[in-house]
Amino acid sequence: MFPLHDDVANANEDIDYSKPMSDPSLENPPRGEKDLPVVAQIEVLYDVDQVFTRKENSQDDESKDDGSIQMQIAAGESMPRTSVLVGVFEGWLHCDPDGNESVRWRLAFNRPAWEFNGGLRY
Repeated sequence: MFPLHDDVANANEDIDYSKPMSDPSLENPPRGEKDLPVVAQIEVLYDVDQVFTRKENSQDDESKDDGSIQMQIAAGESMPRTSVLVGVFEGWLHCDPDGNESVRWRLAFNRPAWEFNGGLRY
């Protein structure tokens, strides 16, 4: 084990653990920084259940097997499918450039839930 330098070893003696931590540099922000815009981004995990059904073939039906999910289902049958996705939302929390007083979330994009292994059909 390496010995600690004196100022590192004694650093914890000056800490009052009964008080919450604070950053003095943020107590009085410089002029003009109080009105800086603040934005947030959140990700919402959701799933979508779908049921695919293939219609009965008719005589004039000239569909060919193009590899689509409908062609993988027997005529008259159905196949359920669950997709797990993440919706990414963005919103202005302070100083909205459009002048809105309340928070307005917008959907930035949807993406597959890569974080989860299995059931990731999109």
